[in-house]
Amino acid sequence: MAAYKLVLLGGFALTSGDGKSIALPTRKDRLLLGYLSLNPGRTQSREKLYGLLWADREEAQARGSLRQSLAALRDAFHSAGLDPLKSDRDSITLNVEGMEIDALDFARLAADAASVDQAILLYRGELLAGIEPPAPEFEHWLKPERQRLEDLAARTVEQAADADLPEAAVKRALELGRQLIGRDRLREPVYRALMRMLARQRDRAEAMKTYATCRDALMEELGIAPELETEQL
Repeated sequence: MAAYKLVLLGGFALTSGDGKSIALPTRKDRLLLGYLSLNPGRTQSREKLYGLLWADREEAQARGSLRQSLAALRDAFHSAGLDPLKSDRDSITLNVEGMEIDALDFARLAADAASVDQAILLYRGELLAGIEPPAPEFEHWLKPERQRLEDLAARTVEQAADADLPEAAVKRALELGRQLIGRDRLREPVYRALMRMLARQRDRAEAMKTYATCRDALMEELGIAPELETEQL
């Protein structure tokens, strides 16, 4: 059993291995844990961390705020009998051994075509959804991380279109594909993946509707027609 489970995709939730919710007092506490979790085992300088989350404060105040946030994390972990944070005067490291972190597990599974359905189950939405970054410095890290994971999600949908999946798994892949094009209506390969899955389900009308949505989006946004591969499909 994992020591704790951390959900970062589609929001934020921290629970102990027995399912007990672990509360963190502030948004910056949650963002700090998210950042450390996505850099597992890597030593992070205190200067970098307070620059990401408290760049608008004087150095002494920023260092103090980081100390308070780390203390909040330690208190939360200690309540579950955990002690994963290691620190010294200049640096912080999060030991993720024995922990389940959905974003890390998702990235690992998405790299394996044989695990496409497991990956799709883990992708519940964008990274740290609903938690807006407090400063441009954190946003500069968060935005490309969100994009990286969403691109991996798109790839899992494309892989699902080529895999022999049970009906329930195909349904999940279709739902994820629709979510992705709902956020980025120019993902043409995802439209093609949806069309192929719908065609296999013999839902020709929905497949053609998906094509029409793709065609209209490309014309409205970019003034171009779909790629030849889409037209041939």
